[in-house]
Amino acid sequence: MKYNISLKYSICEVLDFLNSQINELSSTHNTKDISNILNNTAFKVSKYINSEELILEIKNLSEYVSNTFSELKNEESINEAKKRVLSCLNSITNYLSEDKIKFIDYKSDMDEYTSILIIKKVLNNFYEHIKAMYFDTVHGKANITKVQLDNIRIGNEYDVQRILFSLIKPIFTDAKMEVVEATGSTTVRYDIDIESCSTTIEVKCSRKSMTERSLNEEMGSDSFHYNRKNIIFFVYDKESIVSDIHSYHKTYNKNFDNKSIDIIIIQPIIL
Repeated sequence: MKYNISLKYSICEVLDFLNSQINELSSTHNTKDISNILNNTAFKVSKYINSEELILEIKNLSEYVSNTFSELKNEESINEAKKRVLSCLNSITNYLSEDKIKFIDYKSDMDEYTSILIIKKVLNNFYEHIKAMYFDTVHGKANITKVQLDNIRIGNEYDVQRILFSLIKPIFTDAKMEVVEATGSTTVRYDIDIESCSTTIEVKCSRKSMTERSLNEEMGSDSFHYNRKNIIFFVYDKESIVSDIHSYHKTYNKNFDNKSIDIIIIQPIIL
């Protein structure tokens, strides 16, 4: 996009508006109706997008030469303007879709799709944090020394949960740990709960006494009882008990009972 733009509404609302404009213009074939739409397009876009240059371009693209002597030439001119404006609107939509993350207003809630993408990215790159925080060389002037960092070791899922929560909380300020909720005849505890995108992260950390079968049973029970739209299992498999990660993904990454289930396995990491 050659113009600097900012959005007056959330990225999803702007994309919905642009798509509605594209659909309306595309499905309109009467030249008088097309002309009315073209005359209002720039003004409507200005309600959603801040960019004087872009709005001016849409105005220019919307213009056409009226020919009072030839209805055919007049229709051709209007339809050419229609094509130009559609091309411009599609370009804006594609740009916003491809660079969606740039236009998120972090002061307000993100849409659910974007939220899940960010959560999964944090989880999948969990080891990058471990490496940068605990393994990489410490600056000579730092008060936190490498010796101190070497004394920190992940022993169980509560350690994993604490580190993971510290990464999630700055992005999703409504995130909470150890949320207890009654669901029918039983009570469940969500390790990390993010109400704004109806997501819970269930943290598992393998131990010497844990078997692959017991891990399966825990996740199966949690999937059934958890009352959240999105359930993400984060398995920190420090004991390497999972024999086939690909098989786990096929088994647990699914949708059922209006729930989306995902599993992310980090293996092996020693800390």
